[in-house]
Amino acid sequence: DNGRLRQKGGLLGNNLLLRDFEDCIDQNDNMEAQIEQLKRRHAELTLTSRGIKQKINQARADNK
Repeated sequence: DNGRLRQKGGLLGNNLLLRDFEDCIDQNDNMEAQIEQLKRRHAELTLTSRGIKQKINQARADNK
């Protein structure tokens, strides 16, 4: 009976599993925030790169 009740209790009956689950959730949240930050940085670099390419192409056109 005790084993069956522990299985039904899930994470609430096991502090180690509960703590691990909470750590996984925190890590997931941190990784999602990092992904968003990297996406913004990628967008910034893409815009900068396009601007530089346009300036190079313009300089080449002006020199012809």
